[in-house]
Amino acid sequence: MKYEICRPGRLKVIITPNEMNNLSLSFDCLDYSKTETRSLILKLLNEARDQTGFEISESCMFVEAIPSADGGCVLYFTGQENKLFKNKKDINIDKQINIYSFKDAEIMINVMIMLNCASLHKYALSDLYEYNGNYILLISSEETLPECFYSILDEFGEYKDKDTISPSVLSEHAKLLAKDNASEIISGYFNTDH
Repeated sequence: MKYEICRPGRLKVIITPNEMNNLSLSFDCLDYSKTETRSLILKLLNEARDQTGFEISESCMFVEAIPSADGGCVLYFTGQENKLFKNKKDINIDKQINIYSFKDAEIMINVMIMLNCASLHKYALSDLYEYNGNYILLISSEETLPECFYSILDEFGEYKDKDTISPSVLSEHAKLLAKDNASEIISGYFNTDH
């Protein structure tokens, strides 16, 4: 199994078809009311803690299960208000900052269209930059965004923590492509469905 921290408070677990077989598991039998599923989730969370530092908390947790085309499965574990991540750094009390990178222009454009359709501009400001051959989306909001935005961003983009790339580095060294409501601006140029 492969464990990835998508962003603080969100863990992605990739289970291959062979691992599904070894666990005698199928996507259809994943049901939290079953003891086997609860045991599997605890096992995965313990392994994730050992390998990545992802910490189990007393808070609520949202679990998404998505079948993969190859017969495997992807699980996302999301803690309420980022309480599941150990050693959280750079907490900005006034603003929630999320930074995502996209390597491909087509993927970035499609993400901007999806975010705009989900009305990101009602929840947050978004700036789009070009930096080192990548498209960087910086989202700032007063509160944690609704989960639907993170689902889109985590699936198609790569979360960047502020130790990897900071807003100040972007403002000084990156090319600004769209300011304040990037999803609406970029979507307006490329969305043919409106």
